[in-house]
Amino acid sequence: MRIRKNLEGCILLLDLDNFKNINDTLGHVYGDNVLIDISKIFKEIENNYDGVKFYRMGGDEFIATYNCINEIKIEVLVKEIKNRIIDYTRSRGINISTSIGIALYPKDGTLIEELLMKADMAMYEAKGRGKNTYFYFNVKMQDAIKERTYIENKLIESLKYNNFEILYQPIYDIKTEKIASFEALLRIKDFNISPAKFIPIAEKSNLIVDIGNWVIKNVVLKIKEWIDLGIDVKPVSINISVKQFVDGTFLNILKEYINKFNIPTNLIQLEITEGLLLEKNDYTIQKLKTLKELGITIILDDFGTGYSSLSYLTYIPVDKIKLDKSLNDKFLKRESIETIKNIIGLIKSLNLLVTAEGIENREQVEILKEIGCDYVQGYVYSKPIDSERLSILLKEYNK
Repeated sequence: MRIRKNLEGCILLLDLDNFKNINDTLGHVYGDNVLIDISKIFKEIENNYDGVKFYRMGGDEFIATYNCINEIKIEVLVKEIKNRIIDYTRSRGINISTSIGIALYPKDGTLIEELLMKADMAMYEAKGRGKNTYFYFNVKMQDAIKERTYIENKLIESLKYNNFEILYQPIYDIKTEKIASFEALLRIKDFNISPAKFIPIAEKSNLIVDIGNWVIKNVVLKIKEWIDLGIDVKPVSINISVKQFVDGTFLNILKEYINKFNIPTNLIQLEITEGLLLEKNDYTIQKLKTLKELGITIILDDFGTGYSSLSYLTYIPVDKIKLDKSLNDKFLKRESIETIKNIIGLIKSLNLLVTAEGIENREQVEILKEIGCDYVQGYVYSKPIDSERLSILLKEYNK
């Protein structure tokens, strides 16, 4: 639908931050009443501004149209929207704010559908910048969308045509400096796309569950192949996403492959991130306990980033902790050795094993030895290698 000529204005797409938590904790009836109250606030704002109209898109999303392209005036409106919502939610003792994406007419498009799409891009940019803020659409976002679409299509193709490959990075026992285990790392064949780019896109597009299941199947198949060759196999750790873990089929699929190929469960390690612990707490802990009862090792990955908290370690059923590379880069130095020593000491006091990842030089290895780290992973020992080279390496270890 095309907007009438000779008009100027903007579309504001508003999304209520953290609204899902209200429905989950206080119930949908309470959430519906909050939406009614916020709609009334928008009606009051609408009456105070010439040329402003609010509409509910659905769920916790609203649209405002404003016959104005003056950024100062737009930002006055945005500020009032944000402040009124914050004041309301504080009065109710709930935590809701709003992220707002803005698209201008005719600068950003002449069709309603186009403007909504671009306002939506801008709104997600606002969310990515910490929520409770606003952002104007710009061309760079369009380029980012094109790149995301390209990568998403490559992921779909790779699933369809089996065009993924798994590399394995050795993890070394720091005392013996012998290989203790491996981490399975997913790559796309023939395309130099970093996992740092394609994994988040797989998460957002919900392809991550199918991709994760593909990884489980192919790691288990590879372990079976090594066992049949008479190779003394080391445990392999597989990264599990939040969406994959909470998917209702995850546990059954994992058990199905392990049983089908008769793989000892102690050869499987699962790496989870702390983001998982923010979702469905009791459900998550029970599922982790079930996995441990099967004999599978649970590793908490990326410790030192995001929501890292030593308090998690007192109640989650994990066996090992992986210190993130960013933490090691910051503190794994002679002048800050006490910090990393205390972190490792606290973890080990809970009878958990510690792996330091992203280690790149011998000085870091020597410090880690001194302060009681158990395992080391990084380029100082080995880059990730393909399964063919890994088979040769394992055979050499058997000699």
